[in-house]
Amino acid sequence: MRLKDFILIISAAFFTKGFSQSDSTLSLINLYKIVLANHPVAAQAGITGDMGKALLLSARGNFDPVMQAEYRDKAFDGKNYYKALLSEFKIPTRLGIDFKAAYELNDGARLNPENYTPNQGLVMAGVSIPIGQGFWTDKRRNALRQAKAIAEMNNAEQIQVLNDLLLEVATDYYEWYFRYYAFERVDEGYNLALERLNFVKERINFGDLAAIDSVEASIEVQQRFIHRIQAGINLVNATLNLSNHIWGENNQPAFLSPDIKPQPLNTDSIFISIPNPENLVQTALTNHPKLVFYRAKIKQMDADRRYKADLLKPNLRIDYNFLQETMVVNDFNTINPDYRANYKVGLVFKYPLLLRKERGDLKLAKLKLSDAEFELTQQTRELENKIRASSNEFSNMPELLNVQKELVDNYFILRNGEQERFKNGESSLLIINIRERSLIESQIKYIEQSVKAALAREKLLWSAGLLSSLQK
Repeated sequence: MRLKDFILIISAAFFTKGFSQSDSTLSLINLYKIVLANHPVAAQAGITGDMGKALLLSARGNFDPVMQAEYRDKAFDGKNYYKALLSEFKIPTRLGIDFKAAYELNDGARLNPENYTPNQGLVMAGVSIPIGQGFWTDKRRNALRQAKAIAEMNNAEQIQVLNDLLLEVATDYYEWYFRYYAFERVDEGYNLALERLNFVKERINFGDLAAIDSVEASIEVQQRFIHRIQAGINLVNATLNLSNHIWGENNQPAFLSPDIKPQPLNTDSIFISIPNPENLVQTALTNHPKLVFYRAKIKQMDADRRYKADLLKPNLRIDYNFLQETMVVNDFNTINPDYRANYKVGLVFKYPLLLRKERGDLKLAKLKLSDAEFELTQQTRELENKIRASSNEFSNMPELLNVQKELVDNYFILRNGEQERFKNGESSLLIINIRERSLIESQIKYIEQSVKAALAREKLLWSAGLLSSLQK
């Protein structure tokens, strides 16, 4: 039974919709593209980034110009108590100063005298300036700074989620890769044992071998058949795990078609284009999403600390409004307002005497900031060590692969030589079976070492925070 048929029979019981592509092989890079395009976790990561942008847009909205109007009219018992119209246009700024313009028109027998306006109404233009609290920062500017920091945090979190997702994909892909080609080697060994059993039976018929040799050949076939079944089960399970990452359009789950196999590894290319550890460390210290996240978190905590510290100052605000009945236009079409005669000035002062709430909030903000700074220091140290450890593991892979490849070559020589001796009647069935088992084991071990090297490369890029960015 061929490998494709074996997988098809077992997987048909589990799946109804398959994933396939024009190429019969699937590389890890192409799988990354499929995952980033359709995987729900990748879509959720995109939502995280969009949420940060939406929060930043909302915070910037606190500085949007505002236009409002209010009209009130009261009549009772045949008397016009008042008619009042007030329309305002306000421009908040990021300096904490608010500019506004207004038009007011009031009339009525019972109108409060201070609200009287000329017949044509009253035009006002003014400014509101914080002197103490709110001069350097205020609630709106604090919200904007925090929103910017949260947007950075969400973007970093998005990259980290994709980094972790792709490492999980790589792990499952190389497990599938290993199980696929390990099954091929076991399947090949099983077919060789079958051929040898038929060869032994022919030799027995010619009287060249004893009948007991057919029993030994049959036992070898049975043992390899058991290994083949187990290897097939492992392959199907690995295919199932990898299929968890395969999604089609419209969030429809799919599975790997039996026609698709892993793209064979070029072991030489695994070790190409990897920066040295110190360069990776320096890149990670600047761009790693975890460190970017904590630096943005520190910005958020610091903005909150500055705002809480500002609340310890007296709340002192000056409002000045210039009043004008009508715009007097001279012969040169210029406006001549009288700022000294027509104005409205206000002064607001507020200051809690004990400041217990403000001092408590400030202390809490400082503690949160210190906690974030300690976390950044710890994460930085762990990150540096993780990159160096991953690089150390990866740097030893070429030598291990070369030694394992030499073992395979040597076992090939031993098996082939023993096979010739067996055909010439100079060796026994037991010895050639031992040689062939060792060959198959060494082949599978070489596949395993190749997979470990390829996965170590992905882990190294992941530890530096570069796995997802390199796929864009």
